[in-house]
Amino acid sequence: MTRYLAVLLFGALLNTNVVAAELKAGVSAPEFKLLDLSGKTHTLGELREKGPVLLFFWSTECGFCRVMAPKMQKLYAERAASGLTIAGIDIDFNMREQVETFVREHKLTYLILHGSLDNADAIEAYGVPGTPTLVLVGRDGRIVYYGHSLAEATQHIP
Repeated sequence: MTRYLAVLLFGALLNTNVVAAELKAGVSAPEFKLLDLSGKTHTLGELREKGPVLLFFWSTECGFCRVMAPKMQKLYAERAASGLTIAGIDIDFNMREQVETFVREHKLTYLILHGSLDNADAIEAYGVPGTPTLVLVGRDGRIVYYGHSLAEATQHIP
């Protein structure tokens, strides 16, 4: 089943180049409705109420993501009080235990969205070409940054 989903995801990613090209600074971010590890539903609109939202499309099997996740935690610890929400959108379908273990071992306290094929819809809507992919969404719902560099994304956080 996991291989089947990986093939489906890879196929979807091959078709996202057009979407990714359209998603750039100033464009409205696609809405989503995703579950966290406890089963609670979150929407982009709800997350934006507090301030900017940094979407972190990641996988426990991605080496770059494994390095970036603790840096995200540090950024979250520094900026959450000023309204920044970080939402890690996990693409590890059917690997809940692996994700929970990673989150626990790295003491991640930012929001982790996992466990639903709706994540695949979000991956497609955001044209995620691979992991890690970062999308900074302003409080107004417009994309402020779309790319792979946490340093660059951080420069755009108000």
